[in-house]
Amino acid sequence: MPAQAWIGIGTVAFAGGLLLVAIWRGFSISKISLFGMLEFNLPNPIVVRPHRLAAIPAVLLLVAGVGALGIGSYRKVIPPSQTVTIAATPNSHDDGQTASVASFRNVNVTFLNKTNERVNLYWIDFYGAAQPPTVIFPGGSTNVDTFTGHLWVAKTQRGVELLRYVVKSPWW
Repeated sequence: MPAQAWIGIGTVAFAGGLLLVAIWRGFSISKISLFGMLEFNLPNPIVVRPHRLAAIPAVLLLVAGVGALGIGSYRKVIPPSQTVTIAATPNSHDDGQTASVASFRNVNVTFLNKTNERVNLYWIDFYGAAQPPTVIFPGGSTNVDTFTGHLWVAKTQRGVELLRYVVKSPWW
């Protein structure tokens, strides 16, 4: 279940628990205020008498709400992954893109160096500037936590560009 669903369940359960605590303790409503701007005094206050049996479900809902909120808040969402091969012949998967595009969709990409030489892997930032490289040794690989729309460039130590890759969403 997605983390957002756990947070929603936790919020509803916690709110239900608070309502049952109010019923268990009893309450009275004599004034209604809308955003602090409009206030209405009720001619006959609404009185809810204390009900002792509301204590048990109140405690259960409060505990369930806190538990679900905790699961939703701390659950690690594992991003989808992709594997990209860096070969000795130049390859381009960039659609003419010259800089990374901002995105919130996280993707884990593994770059495999299938060449016989060291390769520098650069992330191209949002302004088109290459950031300090990660070196991938021959036959080696590196994992990168990145986002869809980010541009990566692989070059040899001599500066020959072997790969231009824009991270695509794995869902479409």
